[in-house]
Amino acid sequence: MLRSFLLQAAFLSVAMSAPLSFDSYNEPFPDRIEANIVERQAPSCPPSHLIIARGSLEPQGPGQMISMAEKIVAANPGTTIEAVVYPATIENYGASSSNGTAAVTAMLSSFVQRCPNAKLAMLGYSQGAQIIGDAVAGGGIQGVSSMNPPIRADISSLVDAMVFYGDPRHNAVATYNVGTAKQDGVFSRPTNQTLDTFSGKLRSYCNTNDPFCAQGNDLAVHLAYPAEFDDAGAAFVNERFQAQPALAKSQGAPPSNSPPSSAQADSAPPAVALVRPGIKSQLANSTATAVAMKVGRDVETPWAFAMKTASEDEVVKRRERAPGMTKNAQFETAKKMLVDAMGRR
Repeated sequence: MLRSFLLQAAFLSVAMSAPLSFDSYNEPFPDRIEANIVERQAPSCPPSHLIIARGSLEPQGPGQMISMAEKIVAANPGTTIEAVVYPATIENYGASSSNGTAAVTAMLSSFVQRCPNAKLAMLGYSQGAQIIGDAVAGGGIQGVSSMNPPIRADISSLVDAMVFYGDPRHNAVATYNVGTAKQDGVFSRPTNQTLDTFSGKLRSYCNTNDPFCAQGNDLAVHLAYPAEFDDAGAAFVNERFQAQPALAKSQGAPPSNSPPSSAQADSAPPAVALVRPGIKSQLANSTATAVAMKVGRDVETPWAFAMKTASEDEVVKRRERAPGMTKNAQFETAKKMLVDAMGRR
């Protein structure tokens, strides 16, 4: 028995230390192809599941997206949550986003292979929105981060809903947009990495003057999405969950895709951080600051402080985007806003 335990421990050690690779998750999925897919669903699979990617400089965990997640869990008992493990740094942004994209690819692939019938939503804030989009539709920014292909269609088709806040890859003319922004993001998504295929299952929230998704000059806009849009975002996910019964997935039918109104880093951290129901207490037991900003919370997270500072301090607002400024220069300006605000803690 001791020998068996040691062998299992050694296997886990090797598995957790291995770098993530996009290629590893582009192999065919036998379990998705075979007719007896229902029988192959793991007995421990939840009825619904959330994959959450936090924003830049937030501590490990679901970040500010926890407030929307709680609303979704309340409406869908038994829902489980995974927080994507990735650097979320804003310095060395290219390596961080490439690493995060690989982590999302691994996490999504692993979950749908184990639980193909579970309802599934992905929530991303800022850099977290970018890495989810890059995993699903293909990504990478020339001169900034490694290029990667989109995840296999038989995997992405099992995602029922996606909600983005302040996506740096925001495309101003996309049909899935919500908000007042009329500008592209600092790293707007090109046509060869389009998310249009997912327009019926995606809502991307971006408001005017957001430094990251709309090339604006007001950091407070970028940090205010949960207060403004959590109810709408959660309602969208709940509606998508109700519209996608598990039976449709078990029969191999992809979720409906019609809109209602019309490279990787050298190594990556482990891609699994599972949080089951009882979210607040479990997160508090691990890292208090992983509990995201929400009215009434007694834990002030770095982003909560940054939002308060950004609202009170005009130094954040006076860094206006100069005419003719390149997107890379705009990103550097936006980055400085966030770093400065976070540094005042």
